[in-house]
Amino acid sequence: VNQNDITGFVVPPRNPIALAEAINKILSNNDLYIKFSQNAKERFKEFEISNIGDKIISLYEEILVGNK
Repeated sequence: VNQNDITGFVVPPRNPIALAEAINKILSNNDLYIKFSQNAKERFKEFEISNIGDKIISLYEEILVGNK
């Protein structure tokens, strides 16, 4: 769900140094923190149940129309 440099940082698994560096970047840059926070809130809206339900219904409709 996270988008690198948009809603946060993606760090390699099992790499505590990269994780610490990413955390420090966010903590030391308030503008970056605000950007990631705002983008994450917008991204979250894509996963609200009402949006997901509509997407699933549309997908089923496309499948049904394609099978006719």
